Amino acid sequence: MSKFLKQEKIFKYLSLAILITGGITRLVIFLQNRSLFLDEANLARNVVEKSPEAFFKALDYEQYAPPLFLLIQKFNVWWLGASEYAVRFFPLVAGLISLFLLYKIALKFIKPGPGLVFILFVFSFSEYFLHFGTEGKQYSSDVMFALLLIHEALKDHARFTATTFLKWTILGIVVIWFSMPSVFILAGVGIYLFAIQFLKKEKKNLMAIGTMIVLWLVSFIQYYFKILSADLNSDYLQNFHAPYFLPLIPTSGGDLSRIMEILGSVLSTSVGHTAIALITGLVSTIVGAWVVYKNDRKKWLLLLIPVFAVFGASAFRQYSLIPRLTLFFIPVVILLAGIGIQRLFDVKKIWLTLVFSILILGTLAIHDGVKYLWKPYQIEEIRLVLDQVSLEAEKDDLLYINHSAKPAFSFYSGLHKNKSKYKFDNVVFGDWRLNPETNQLRIGDQPADRVWVIYSHLISEQASIEQEKEMSVLLEGFKVVKKISFTGAQAILLERD
Repeated sequence: MSKFLKQEKIFKYLSLAILITGGITRLVIFLQNRSLFLDEANLARNVVEKSPEAFFKALDYEQYAPPLFLLIQKFNVWWLGASEYAVRFFPLVAGLISLFLLYKIALKFIKPGPGLVFILFVFSFSEYFLHFGTEGKQYSSDVMFALLLIHEALKDHARFTATTFLKWTILGIVVIWFSMPSVFILAGVGIYLFAIQFLKKEKKNLMAIGTMIVLWLVSFIQYYFKILSADLNSDYLQNFHAPYFLPLIPTSGGDLSRIMEILGSVLSTSVGHTAIALITGLVSTIVGAWVVYKNDRKKWLLLLIPVFAVFGASAFRQYSLIPRLTLFFIPVVILLAGIGIQRLFDVKKIWLTLVFSILILGTLAIHDGVKYLWKPYQIEEIRLVLDQVSLEAEKDDLLYINHSAKPAFSFYSGLHKNKSKYKFDNVVFGDWRLNPETNQLRIGDQPADRVWVIYSHLISEQASIEQEKEMSVLLEGFKVVKKISFTGAQAILLERD
C-alpha cells in the first residue's frame, strides 16, 4: 500500500470516528432531557393545542413552523406523550441523518484528508448544530432537507429520465411544506439540473425541467399566501428581525457596517467566533469556492445559488439572516471551507501546511461539544425549578410567573404528560408590556403572604437587569426568604413584612 493510500485510509477512519462520536453526542444530549427553551415551549404549545388542519394556518404565540414538520411533531406527541422527548425526537433524527448526508456530499468533492476531518469535526461538535439538533424546532430538519436535496442532485447529474422528473417534481412540491428554506436549495438544484441538460443540448429534458420548476413555484406560491405572508407581514417579526435584513441599497456607513456584521455572523456561525476561526474560515471558504468554480461550475451553482438567493430575499426583507435561520445553508459554507483546506494542504508547501495546521487546530479547539458526553447541556432549567417549588410550596402560596417563564410554565402545568406535578392553586402572570405592581400579588381579594416569583430565560446580562428591575418593585413590603436557582432559571420566595 502506497504512503498516500495509507494516509487516506487513516483519514477515512478518523472521519468515521468523528461522525460516530458526533452522533452519540447528540443522542446523549437528547437523553439528558433539558427543560424546554422559551420559543421551543411556545411551539410545543401549538403542537399540543392545535388540530392538524390548524397547522396550515398562522400559529399562535408569535411562532412559525412548516405544517408537515408540525404534523410529524403531532404524531410524536401522540405516541410518546406531550414531553420534551416527543418534540425533540424528529429534530434528533434529522440531525443524525444530516451527519451522514454531509459526509457523503463531502466525499463527492474531496478525498479523505484534513479537509474532510475539518468539515465533520465542525459539524459534529459545533454548539449550534448540537443545540438545534436536539431542540423541538424546525431548524435541524431544515438542515437535513437542504443536504438531502444537494445529495440527490449530485447523484442525478449523469442523466435525466422520466423517473428523475417524477422524483424531483414530487420531492420539490412536498419538501417546501416540510422546510420553507428548501425553496432556496431548490433554486440551486433547478439551475444545476438545467445547466447540465443545456450543455448536453437535451431540449426535451430542458422542457421537463422547466415544467418541474414551474410546479415547484406553484407549490411555493400556495405556501406563501396560505401561511408565510401573514408571518412576514407581522409587525412583531419585522421589528424583531430588522437588524438581520441586508440593506437593499447601502446608502450610509451604517448600512455597510450592518452588511459586514451579518456576513461576519454567517462566518462565525459556520466556523467559530474567534479571530483564528474567522481568518481560517474566510481564507479557506474563498479558496474552496474558487476550487469548486474551477473544477465544475455547475456544482458551484448548486452550492452558491441558494446562498445568493437567501441574501437577495433578505435585502427585500423577506428572509431574516438571524443565525438560526441561516443554519440550513451553513453546512455549504463548512463544506467550502473544508474543500479549501484540502486544496491548501495539497499544495505541499511546508510553511503553508504548518501555518494552516496551527490555524485549523485553533479553530477546532473552540468546537468542544464532545464535552456534553460527560457534562449536562443546559440552557434554562425551569422544570427543575418547578420540581423544587412543587415540593416546598404551601397551599396558600401564590406563584408570580415572569413573562419570560410563561411559555414553559404554561406547557408544563397545562399540557405536559406529567402536568399534575406542576399544578398550583394560585398563579398570576406578569405582562412584558407592563411594569409589575405589588397589588397583583393577591389571592382573590386578599393580599398574598407568601409569593414564589418564577424566572426563566435568564441567559443574558439584559435578562438579569430586567429581573433586578422587576424585583425592586415586587420587594416593596416583602422580604426574600429563599432562592432556588438552576441554570437560566430561578424561583425567589417572598414573605410579607
